[in-house]
Amino acid sequence: GRIILPFQILSPNGGNVVRQGSRLDIRWSTGPDMQSPVTISLANLQRNQILVTVVRETVNDGTEQWFVDAPTGNYVLLIELCKNCSNGYSFDYANAPIVISPPISSSQSSFLPAP
Repeated sequence: GRIILPFQILSPNGGNVVRQGSRLDIRWSTGPDMQSPVTISLANLQRNQILVTVVRETVNDGTEQWFVDAPTGNYVLLIELCKNCSNGYSFDYANAPIVISPPISSSQSSFLPAP
């Protein structure tokens, strides 16, 4: 048989630094309700305000690839299962904040000039 974990964020679960313009794989356990949509957001550190909606009501398949286009700053990832449903609402916040940093500019390149 297949063991279904409770609905929860698997990665990134916090403590990550992510550059603007990069791609981030967001993963979660689908929980027992795979038919209900999920909404992925970035909340403030106090976890009382949504600052950026990453994706609204996507398929609950346990994975979403996000092109990081949020402003730089510190956020807590929030995934909500069936946010607008009358029953069965569930959510999970990441364990720690993630930091979105500016993209690497050409002046920050790791290439060394030729001698």
